[in-house]
Amino acid sequence: MNPVPVFIPPLATLLAKAELSANRALTATEVEAIRDQAVCLMKSADERDLLTEARGFRDVDAADWWADWHRLRVQLTGRGYRPKIVLCVPGDDAMADTALQHTTDQHLECELSSNHPRMARAFRIANATLSEEELEEISEHTRVAYVLSPNFNADDAEAMARRLLETGAFLLEHGGLGIKQESSGVAHPRATWLTIAASARNGSRSALLSAYVNFNVQREDEFSTCGMHLLGRPDLIVAKSQLPEGFAVEPLFRAFAAYVMEECGPAKPLRSGDTFRAEPQSPCWRLLWEPCTSYAEDDFSFNCFGRYRFLPADSP
Repeated sequence: MNPVPVFIPPLATLLAKAELSANRALTATEVEAIRDQAVCLMKSADERDLLTEARGFRDVDAADWWADWHRLRVQLTGRGYRPKIVLCVPGDDAMADTALQHTTDQHLECELSSNHPRMARAFRIANATLSEEELEEISEHTRVAYVLSPNFNADDAEAMARRLLETGAFLLEHGGLGIKQESSGVAHPRATWLTIAASARNGSRSALLSAYVNFNVQREDEFSTCGMHLLGRPDLIVAKSQLPEGFAVEPLFRAFAAYVMEECGPAKPLRSGDTFRAEPQSPCWRLLWEPCTSYAEDDFSFNCFGRYRFLPADSP
């Protein structure tokens, strides 16, 4: 078995200590210098995995130090905001009572409010495919339950996403009319969310993308996703000027996100600078990590894990 590099003490611990001492975010140059000066031993993968379990976190990837540091930065320094899932569930009084009891049992936060006159409009903006019948049903709601998860770390994101997916399904089965994901601005009618939940129960990790990620965020000069932080991953972004004429970016984002969820992990990490091609004949892209600048740091949509910028693979 080929040995693997292991930092002792963990590189992440050294970086966190340095940032807290400096009382500011470290620069890429500083992170690289700390990595280069850290003690690194070659150990078996089994020994590395035992250390990871004992430490309670997977250390920073030595080959992808700048991007991967941001997977752990907020968790280890306490400087910044970790993700939080916020579900908006319109319904009636009985649903609101059920939501309060269920979330109490599940140790989740729940805030109740009365009818919101613009709720149907908010759902239409978040999901243009909602039918008039579905929107009319939502418009007749009398109560709203806002279900909030605890803040969570990257390694806990998938479990938390599944937990909130099931909570949402439970409320829809008890009078909920639909779900709007406040942390990413995507909404689903009852039937769609229940179908997604069933798929996730059958083992699909990509189903979580359908529940939580907005793949069609458009600004004046770029396309991006919003919500990958809820799954412990960086978001995706591409400048419109980098796209071939008539190129549909949403299928690219969906294909890449599914690849990341289904194929990438500690044994097969995605690293800044890697390339990706959705289909054999489609354009090849290079992924470069960068910090999230699309939202304020205390916004629910802010991604503390950063984002991957798509660039043509042959660009400098």
